[in-house]
Amino acid sequence: MKSFILIWIVLLSALSVFGQQVVSTDGNYFENSSGSISWTLGETFIGDFSNSSIGLSPGFQQGNQLGVNISINSANICEGESVNLSASPTGGSGVYTYSWTSNPIGFANTNAVAQANPIVSTWYIVIVSDGGISPNIIDSVFIEVNPSDFNLAFSATQTTFTSPPFNVNIQNQTPNASDYSWQWNMGDGNSFTTVNPVHTYGWDGLYTISALATDTVTGCFDTISKPNYINCSGGSANPCNITAEITPSGQAIICSNDSFLLTASYYPDALYTWIKNGVIISGALDSVFYAKEAGMYQVMITDTVCSEFSDYFNLINYPSVDPIILSNGVIMPCTNDSMELYVSGNFNSVLWNTGETTPSIYTNTSGYYVVTAIDANSCVNVSDSFMVNTSLINVPDICIVGIDSATNKNRIIWERQQNALIDSFRIYRETFVANEYELIGAKGFSEQSIFIDQNSNPAQQAYRYRISAIDTCGAETPFGEYHKTNHLTINAGLGNTWNLIWDGYVGFDFSTYRIYRSSDSNSLELLTQIQSTLTSFTDLNPPAGNVFYQIEVVSPHPCYPDSVYSKANTNYNSSRSNTINSAAAPNTGVQLINDNAKNIKVYPNPNKGNFTLEMEVSDRQEFELNIFNSLGSHVLMDKFDASGVHRQKVNLQGLSKGMYFIRMNTSEKVIYYGKVIVN
Repeated sequence: MKSFILIWIVLLSALSVFGQQVVSTDGNYFENSSGSISWTLGETFIGDFSNSSIGLSPGFQQGNQLGVNISINSANICEGESVNLSASPTGGSGVYTYSWTSNPIGFANTNAVAQANPIVSTWYIVIVSDGGISPNIIDSVFIEVNPSDFNLAFSATQTTFTSPPFNVNIQNQTPNASDYSWQWNMGDGNSFTTVNPVHTYGWDGLYTISALATDTVTGCFDTISKPNYINCSGGSANPCNITAEITPSGQAIICSNDSFLLTASYYPDALYTWIKNGVIISGALDSVFYAKEAGMYQVMITDTVCSEFSDYFNLINYPSVDPIILSNGVIMPCTNDSMELYVSGNFNSVLWNTGETTPSIYTNTSGYYVVTAIDANSCVNVSDSFMVNTSLINVPDICIVGIDSATNKNRIIWERQQNALIDSFRIYRETFVANEYELIGAKGFSEQSIFIDQNSNPAQQAYRYRISAIDTCGAETPFGEYHKTNHLTINAGLGNTWNLIWDGYVGFDFSTYRIYRSSDSNSLELLTQIQSTLTSFTDLNPPAGNVFYQIEVVSPHPCYPDSVYSKANTNYNSSRSNTINSAAAPNTGVQLINDNAKNIKVYPNPNKGNFTLEMEVSDRQEFELNIFNSLGSHVLMDKFDASGVHRQKVNLQGLSKGMYFIRMNTSEKVIYYGKVIVN
């Protein structure tokens, strides 16, 4: 529904006055009654704001007048869900206060960010003041609350049987049942998506029927379950020995960025399929599952005889509000001014990335500020970064990084802006601690914007770089976005093949990796190109002898280190990786097995792509699982911790039929090996 921002200010030329009403040109009006201002949308009363002066809507903003805009995480929610309201003011004095209300009345808050839990569709209104420097400003938003109680009901034409056939017809008695998508579980491993399922049970037993209904328009859902609803006797005993249960049962509530361990009944040779809101969860094939999203969860357990579904488990998220960093004041260039940063919302504790723990801090240093906040439910929420730039100039960006062919060292290139306020540029490289950068060099403004990192070793690893600029007052900008180099590695496959694996380039969008090959490192030729979403390639037909490889990415944007205005020099828009030599490649082919390696148990084998690896480990260790096809191409890699008797589910569905070779190793040696046939 359209959100209206209503207006009452000094610019009466935009308004028409009718008695006690002040009417805007779009037909909406304010009413003045007994010294109070009532905000009315057509004939609908929205709020009563005593002694408030209401500022212009954004359509009437001029100069540095106060403005505000409400942002929300969703305008359509289901019953029981919360909505996060965030007021983003602009202009004015820079020091703001907030007053939230609602229609229907019942909501009040004085923070920039607020959380609401409406039980019916509701208007939310915020009035923002900058201490009287500007007229108060108002904005509103409408939140549609959709029902999650569908009055689900069903019956069966017959529920008790004394002899076969056990034919059950479900009569769906839910109002407007065709408005929903259905997921029925009949209690014997069979499921249906029809409105009125028809099913024949094959065995004696008590069967629970459950259903999940999802509104096809809103996505809201409701469930119903009738335990032991169908009673079948007089037939054959049920050969199914599976009881599908989730521990714990019922429901749980967790923080939105947390996970919750669900454990299914364990059967050694069974297959597990986890389901959320009626949809199979890809890759969830173990007897345990860490649920991270709110929803209705089930597990289907299957053996060679039957399949069984568990009851639903309902995972709920605590309502939460992410902290937002706001600021008061501005830092004037070439001064020792400071700026106040503060956290919106109410939290039990906060921790800034500067180490400070107060709700507000003062800073006069350029950088990116982040706050971690813990709310009343002990949920941890992290803000987006807030950039403070104390310099006169804009934050510079790296253009491209890559190998310098003359030195075989990393080269960092940026385009020099024509700005007389720039004194110099500083180049930073990430340390051995993630996201921490150290200064490795500087370049004056008049110098060419190319820096060679003489201490880099591109053959060993990938590197991340950032740059900043210093203005003529000595103030430094924050870092620009980082760029990461390509790092290429090689290992031997089966049958004279070479497997290439590399770290992907980061810094700009591109669509293709170019792969170069030659028997001479000085005359590499283009072998092929692959999509940028891949970071591995197997050369199935390499030339005999030593082979050299290199990876290249090409930026979609030109890169001139002299100036963006005077493009006289070479366009440095290509980044190449280190060059690798197959002679130095480790042989990881499946034929090389440590003398002490053990054959791993694989079942079922053959299979259709889903199977289990079983091994016994004395001490807890981290394992790396690698699977190769019959050509030696690397098709899967996974890492996991294991101790005792460990069972690892593997999914090769989607790969071609054939034999696959399994290697399981620690950092020291190969521990297990095996073969599996997918048919």
